[in-house]
Amino acid sequence: AFCAIEIYRFNIIAFKSSIRSVVDTPDGKIWFVFNERIISRGPEGEREWKIPFKDVILCATASVGKIYIGTASGSLICFDPISSMFTREVFSKSRINCLQLTSGGGLFVGTREDGLYFKPAGGGELVHYLEDLCSPYVLSLCEDMDGNLWVGTLKGLNLITDGKVIGSY
Repeated sequence: AFCAIEIYRFNIIAFKSSIRSVVDTPDGKIWFVFNERIISRGPEGEREWKIPFKDVILCATASVGKIYIGTASGSLICFDPISSMFTREVFSKSRINCLQLTSGGGLFVGTREDGLYFKPAGGGELVHYLEDLCSPYVLSLCEDMDGNLWVGTLKGLNLITDGKVIGSY
């Protein structure tokens, strides 16, 4: 197998901070998230936005064109590239380790010591998973083809189906 690698050189700025996350969106853009800024690169060129909050850890994208960014302080930052607006929502006092968008448009937020949160698509009541998890330290999240969520924790693996923790491995 052959793999082509393209070296990205940014035209907008010279910077020395590390990239925290790279994501792509259905419109063909690739997004680079740094501690202090977001840069998009697409067919129309590059754009840059300054993030008004600090300690970016991870990001993911939603099909509606939003970029979600987890922080060390437990806040979830939502960026809307159309309006160039950032909003902030506090989930926990614990660092956000991982994010997973669901096929139904909801968002799972895994934290360092406060378990797992689920934010339903279109609003609704926030769900907090803590007691049934193998550990409150959530390291990774993955939705499978059947819509089940696999939760990797410090002490094992959990399976969530239809909003309930049904397995621990």
